[in-house]
Parts: sequence; structure tokens; C-alpha cells
Amino acid sequence: MKRLLLSTAAILIIGILLAFMPLFNHGLYLGINRCLPVSSSWFLLTAMGDALFVGCILFVFFKDHFQLLVNSLLAGLCVHLFAQGGKYLFKVLRPEHVLNSADVHNFGHTLDYTNYAMPSGHAATIFMAVTLLVFGLKLPRGLTYGLYLIAAIVTLSRIAVGAHWPADCLVGAAGGSLIGAFFSSTRIQFSFFGIRPIVYFLFSLFVYFSLKAGTEFFRSGSYYYLVLMLPAVFALPVLIAKTVNMLRKREWR
Repeated sequence: MKRLLLSTAAILIIGILLAFMPLFNHGLYLGINRCLPVSSSWFLLTAMGDALFVGCILFVFFKDHFQLLVNSLLAGLCVHLFAQGGKYLFKVLRPEHVLNSADVHNFGHTLDYTNYAMPSGHAATIFMAVTLLVFGLKLPRGLTYGLYLIAAIVTLSRIAVGAHWPADCLVGAAGGSLIGAFFSSTRIQFSFFGIRPIVYFLFSLFVYFSLKAGTEFFRSGSYYYLVLMLPAVFALPVLIAKTVNMLRKREWR
């Protein structure tokens, strides 16, 4: 944990410094964006940082760890407030609204000017989820490195698809890691009558909207929505089984 906090603090400082050096930040973005292969596979990877994808994944892995399920919902709420609050506070325009479109590789639809960049919500979400999994489940070192590598690649995909500056990604990753580290502690306990059905209901929303996103694939042909749907396919039977078990045992806490 100490090593994570130190490395996260370093990443956060570098991200903030980059944000105050726009020429260097823009140049680094162009260098990374142009060097990465032009491939729609980056668009598939970036979907793994979506809150719907992450919510379903966390439910599957924390299904037998109810307190971590509760904590993951609270962590997700904090990540949302962190990302949206930062965007409202800093109002950093995205690369597509600053640079000439001919200079960058940009996948996906054009975002509105008011959809600001700093920090990256996808980066914050994936690093929050990985940190929760690693420290909540006390995963072995090899698996820990592998999950953080996946989180780094998903974060890199935000630059590859043209959505974020490097500073946005670094600040988002650092913020998500800190939030995940805080809520991974099982010493944080929330319990009251009715909490279990509330938690299952909230996760059912992730499953529902993930499955609904899958139907968008058949209309738009975008594999982004297909990726969003995949973890919900696994989460749905788990959710049904846990809900039935809760009702059978009348387990409301």
C-alpha cells in the first residue's frame, strides 16, 4: 500500500505539472497519438474504462464479499464526483477542439465543447477498480502487476482514440487509485437494515444498462457497445442467484 501511495503521488504531481505546461502536454499528446498504431482495437480497449463495464466486473468478483460491494459503489460515486468536479473546475478542452483534426487520430463521435477533458473519467474508473480488486482481495504480486498493466493500457487508449491529453490521464489514474485504496479497506463498514437489497438493486442498474448498451451495437455497429455488454452477461446470472438467495434467507443486511 505504501508503494502504491508513493507512486500515485508522483503520478499526480507529474500530471498537474503537465496541465500547467500546455505546450509540452500538447506535444506529448501528439507524439503518443501519432506513434500508436491506427487501429479500432483501441476503441474496444477504452470501453473497459466505462463505468458500466467496471460495475459489472466488480459485482462478479465481489459477489461473496458484500462489504467490498458496498465500498465499490461508494468508490464509484467518489470517482464520478472527482471526474465531473474536475471537468467543471478546470474546463480543459479536449484535443479535438484544440488541435487540427488532420494532425491526430480520432475515433468515435465528436464530443461537445462542454464535455471537458481534465481529468479522464475512464482512467479514474479503471484504476479505482483495479486498486479495489488488488487490495480488497489481496491478490498475488504477479496478478497485481498484470491488472495494473491492463489499467495502464486502457488509460493509454484514451490518448490513442484522441479523447484526452496525457495530463488528464495521469491525474485521472492517480485520483482513481487513491479512491480505490481508501475504499479497499474492510475496516470501512456500512451496515443498516435494507442495505443488501439496495446494493443489489443498484448493481442491477449496471447490468441492465450494460445489456441495453449491447442493443446499440446492432443499430450503430460500434463494438464499443458490444464490449460494454459482455461482463453483464456474466453478472446477470450471479445477480439473480444472489437476489434469490437473499429473499430465501431474508438476509436484509
